[in-house]
Amino acid sequence: MNATIKTSLIIVALVLSVMVSSKVYALSVIDEELIRAVERNNISKFNELVSKGADINAKYAYGDPLLLKALRHEDGQIARLLIEKGADVNVKGDYSKTPLLEAVYFGNVGIVQLLIDKGADVNAQNKSGLTPLMYAVSQRHAGIAKLLLDKGAEVNIKNTKGWTPLLYAASSGKPEFVNLLISHGADVNRKYSDLISPLLWTIYDNDANMAKFLVDNNVEVNATYADNKTPLLEATWLGRTEIAKLLISKGANVNAVRSGGWTPLLFAALDGDAETVKLLIDKGAEVNASNDKGVTPLMGAACYGSFEIVNTLIANGANVNAKRTDGETSLMFAASRGYVSVTKLLIDKGADVNGRRASGWTPLLCAVSSGNSEVAKQLIASGAEINGSNSDASPIIYASYRGFAEIVKLLIDNGANINAKDPDGETPLMYAASHGHDEIVKFLKDKGADVNAKDSKGRTASMLAKMRGRTEVLETKEKFDPLKEDSENDHYVNRDDYTIKTLFSYRDVKAPVNCGDDKLISFYLKIIDKTDSGLTSPLGPQLNSVSLALLRIGYKALPAIRKDFTAAINSPFRYQRAQLLTYLLGRFHDGDTFEPIAKAALSHPSPEVRRTACWALPRVDNRRSIPLLIELLNTPSTSDEGKIYPLAIADALSTAINISFSRPVYHSGDTEPVAFWEDDDKWKEWAKFQKIDEKELLPKSVLDALNDRRLKREPKK
Repeated sequence: MNATIKTSLIIVALVLSVMVSSKVYALSVIDEELIRAVERNNISKFNELVSKGADINAKYAYGDPLLLKALRHEDGQIARLLIEKGADVNVKGDYSKTPLLEAVYFGNVGIVQLLIDKGADVNAQNKSGLTPLMYAVSQRHAGIAKLLLDKGAEVNIKNTKGWTPLLYAASSGKPEFVNLLISHGADVNRKYSDLISPLLWTIYDNDANMAKFLVDNNVEVNATYADNKTPLLEATWLGRTEIAKLLISKGANVNAVRSGGWTPLLFAALDGDAETVKLLIDKGAEVNASNDKGVTPLMGAACYGSFEIVNTLIANGANVNAKRTDGETSLMFAASRGYVSVTKLLIDKGADVNGRRASGWTPLLCAVSSGNSEVAKQLIASGAEINGSNSDASPIIYASYRGFAEIVKLLIDNGANINAKDPDGETPLMYAASHGHDEIVKFLKDKGADVNAKDSKGRTASMLAKMRGRTEVLETKEKFDPLKEDSENDHYVNRDDYTIKTLFSYRDVKAPVNCGDDKLISFYLKIIDKTDSGLTSPLGPQLNSVSLALLRIGYKALPAIRKDFTAAINSPFRYQRAQLLTYLLGRFHDGDTFEPIAKAALSHPSPEVRRTACWALPRVDNRRSIPLLIELLNTPSTSDEGKIYPLAIADALSTAINISFSRPVYHSGDTEPVAFWEDDDKWKEWAKFQKIDEKELLPKSVLDALNDRRLKREPKK
């Protein structure tokens, strides 16, 4: 047998196979009409078609059978007719749904009863393992749930997740459903996984009534789950006070420990639940039990400023000097968060005011970091070491850095070293000056701080202030000669112009408010080598307000712009920086005309905006663009590149006028407009610009060129 014959036989066999297998879906016209009648709930049409022999079990290849479709109609008439006429009551649709599941979901008791009477499987499950009883409980259909149970529904059946009807009942908020299931043999202590049970569910839902009902029905209160969780641990962790009290009263283990070493008392203390803390202690909870990080209930209470809980724990024997694994104490927790009353209580109860963490932090350093002068006063009055430092700095340095003037004064008045240095050699004055804390700078200077002290790189407070953009402290040293000091200290600004280039390119440095500041730029121009070629062209892709400041003070800007005006001017167009654009154009406007280089640049195609620069001008400032463009049109050009500028400017004028008329704006060849300005809030104000008569505005030669352009720009039909 040759290959052709074999192939033909295979094809014939496949066709026959498909025909046989798809017979159930090969619908006649009358069957299709019956399906449509059911979908439309057309009872008369349904009866007519059935009487003519339509198949009551017909279905499409994909989708639900007729009975399932009929059950979605609220009146249920067609569904009842189908059942009575013998439709398959256990047929399955999408996701293995059965008619009984559908009827239960919609709560139609009569249909449910009829389906059961006709032999529907009360324990049939869909693709997720859900049963009619689970549907009845989750949808809170009490009558249907009882009917199903009376007809043999399995009370402990599981879905694909291992959940039983009782878990759905616990989440329903209706104790009567739980009672119904228990009365039919539901197991209240059954674990569905290591993560969930009916009791845990009530805790997560914060349903105290349901929790009480379960506990009253002998649910196990000390059952353990994943990570050694118990119901009480979960209740205290989530702050479920009423449920926690219930569990404790029913004998829950108050010293249960979950993974990580967490106890109910530690959770309650962290949550600020004073009532539960007292109840746990009364029932024998260990007040000094700590977790794996060494955190005790007292630390948790101090961390969140719970004065009542701190007092209760100490009164019941909590160790006020217990340390976390990193050495942090309850006093440090309270001081770092500025809790005045808790700090005082801990000190009064014997907390060590000079204890140290592994990193060297003391309670006073913690207090300074919080900026709370009252806590700092308490610690100093109780003997805290003023000049005790960690691996980075001392309290006076931290206070100066953060700008806490009151604490700086407090520390100095109590003997802090005014010229203390951090590992980099920086002093309090350097930190205050470089971060713009004027009040602290003045105070430190008045108290005799060394203004000439140098850090490990030879920098003084004044130099650091200027480097970090703090113009407000530039005058703190009279008759300061920046160039001389820079030279003497081999300051890196003189070597590679890093600081000023940073100002030009990134805008923020340390103080965004000073970017583009003429005074600051002028200062740096005194420092840098004015013959350095690195600053001859500070324009380009990063053009910004700082560069505008450079232009205003006139430093080597115009030669650079003249050299590459096109690149310079495209950037403000691209980013719509109207202020900079106006300035640039103004510098090349001599009396009544523009220099040729400006017109050439404006009319030159820009790869960044895919149009000429002047085409973008209306987007930057539409109101000013029209007279400016007209002026450009009337200015003769002597540049070779200027040849194309009349059409380019006419194109821009067209855009400007379109914006003024609130017309749609098109790109050449586009079928859709770029924008309808009238619908854009950003442009609404500009769209109100006075309407302009083009014929009066433009000369005929330009109008002709403009109309020619417009024809090319009209949307394609």
